[in-house]
Amino acid sequence: MIVPDSPVPVEAYRVWGYGPDGHLESPTSGFCGGTTVWTPYEAFRASCLAKSSCGEAPNPVHSCGVHAYKTLADALIWARKIGRVRPVVIGTVRLWGTVVETRAGWRAQYAYPHTLYGGRRVGHLATVYGVAARD
Repeated sequence: MIVPDSPVPVEAYRVWGYGPDGHLESPTSGFCGGTTVWTPYEAFRASCLAKSSCGEAPNPVHSCGVHAYKTLADALIWARKIGRVRPVVIGTVRLWGTVVETRAGWRAQYAYPHTLYGGRRVGHLATVYGVAARD
């Protein structure tokens, strides 16, 4: 299902990587050459990073867009896998613009963190992004 220009943000669970500079990144940043940093206080806009770009992300017939999960359990499964090779943080994200629903969650055009889980451990990141830190 495609929700074009959703008037109400969708809130979902997301996994981010974070680097030594104290910024959130897409969890697979650096694996394929580039780093995708989420800039504090700016909406993150999705783009297609495929070798042969499909155009505007999210494209319903492609896998591009900002990915987020419907359930915390699914986010934790991904976090455990990717967390073996880099530091990660889990939280909620607000998604808007064009939003494509998938079996496990959504892919969106725009996103911004809403809450980071981990309490004091993520306190600095939460402060940098102006979001709540929860245990």
